[in-house]
Amino acid sequence: LRVALIKLHIPYAAIADIFTSFDSNGDNEICRAEWKAGCDAGLLEAALQNKAPDTEAILDFSFSSNAIVICGFGKMGRGVYKMLKSAGNIDGGIVAFSLDPSRVTAGALSGAPVIFGDGAR
Repeated sequence: LRVALIKLHIPYAAIADIFTSFDSNGDNEICRAEWKAGCDAGLLEAALQNKAPDTEAILDFSFSSNAIVICGFGKMGRGVYKMLKSAGNIDGGIVAFSLDPSRVTAGALSGAPVIFGDGAR
């Protein structure tokens, strides 16, 4: 699978994100149930096709007009998201935007509210 993703010119960091996001219980291992859940959601297929997944079908979330917006869900964006999430209940919620389909997929698999699009618009 890693070789197939590399042939699609998906960056190594994004490939790592995709695999890490399958590990929903955080034990650094992907069990059969975690793998099946990710595949059933169509997220692996979206990563292989290197296209934006249908996040509305993956995550059922909404955010208010005063939500904290994170533009980009790379290493820095994920770090900011984790920091804000650990700070506790954020009035208005948190939402992240990314133009990288593999980052959106990885975020969706990890349960983060990541939307494909330009957060600056």
